[in-house]
Amino acid sequence: MKSYIVESAKAAKQTTLFGKPVSIVHPFTNKLDFDSVIRHIEEKLPEPLAANFEGIYVGKFKDVPFNALFKDGVIYVTN
Repeated sequence: MKSYIVESAKAAKQTTLFGKPVSIVHPFTNKLDFDSVIRHIEEKLPEPLAANFEGIYVGKFKDVPFNALFKDGVIYVTN
């Protein structure tokens, strides 16, 4: 699963959260200012929490039966 996501992420929209990469692997189906969401999270979330993960992937994942999953140091979030 990780190799599929990594390959998809190469063409994805990229941003950062506390300097950690955030990749939007599949586009959202509704209008969303994702950069604004990231800024809001950075204002509300303590930065030391970002030390616990390496990056975030946002998309539609075949093998993730949940809305979010933490695996191998990466957060996977279903859009």
